[in-house]
Amino acid sequence: MNADLYLLVGEGELHWGFSVRSRGATARQKALIAPPPTSLVGALLFPLARLMGWGELPSSPVRNAVIGAYASLSPLIEFEDLMRSLALPYLQRRYRSWKMRDYWFSVFPLGRAYGPAAKLRLAYLISGELLEKYLGSDWKDLIRASLASITRIGSKESIVSMNPRTEIGKARLTLKGRGKTYFYAPLKALRSFSPRSVWIEEFWNNNGLREEYVLNIDGLRPVQVSFKLSGDGFMAEMGDYTVVGMRSWLNDTTDKVATKR
Repeated sequence: MNADLYLLVGEGELHWGFSVRSRGATARQKALIAPPPTSLVGALLFPLARLMGWGELPSSPVRNAVIGAYASLSPLIEFEDLMRSLALPYLQRRYRSWKMRDYWFSVFPLGRAYGPAAKLRLAYLISGELLEKYLGSDWKDLIRASLASITRIGSKESIVSMNPRTEIGKARLTLKGRGKTYFYAPLKALRSFSPRSVWIEEFWNNNGLREEYVLNIDGLRPVQVSFKLSGDGFMAEMGDYTVVGMRSWLNDTTDKVATKR
C-alpha cells in the first residue's frame, strides 16, 4: 500500500447547476444528478495544464496520481431543455441522402441538474510521490492552485466559482471500521450505511469503470452518511474530512509508482 497519500479539499459554488450526461445516453441526453469522478478529475487537470504551459494531452499522465475524486453538494433538481440537434446518427440509412435532408435535424431533450448558487465541496485523494515526480518539489502549491482555478465541471456552460482557500494534508488510511462522510462513496466499499434513503447513482469511477455510488443526499437535503467498511473498501481521513474508496485503487497506485521508478 502506498502510504504517501494526501487529501486535497476545496469549496465552491455552482452558478446555475451543471450538465453531465448519464451513461448510455444517446438521443435523450439524461443528466446525472451529481458530477462523476471522471468529470472532477478533468476539472482539476484542465487548469493544471494551463498553469504548466502544457496542452491538454500532456496532463493525462498526471491523472495517475489521482486515486479518488469526490463531491459533496446541495441537492439539485434534474430537468430537461429542448434543443434542435443533428439527428443523423439515429436515422436509418435511407434518410441520410441529400434529398432527405429535412429529416437531418430534430428536437431532443438535453438533461441538466439545476441549482443556482448550490454549494459544492470537492475532495481528491492523491499520491504525493507521483505528483512530485510529475510536477517537481512545489507540487503542493501547483495542485492547490489548480483546485482554486477550476472554472467549470462537466460541460463548458457548467460554470463554478471556487474559493481560493484550499486545504491539503497527509491522509490517514483505515481498512476496517466505521466512519461518517459528506462525500459520495462507492457502494461496494460499504458493508452498510445509513440513512438507507439516500440517493444511489451510477458513475464512471476515476479508472473509467461503471460503479454505483452512495450520495450524501436524502430527499432534498444534504446529509452525513454513516457507514461500515466492507472487505473491499478503505477510508482516508484528514482532520474533519473523510472519503471512502476501493482497496483496488490503492493497488493500482502502487503499481504506477513502481512503473515510474
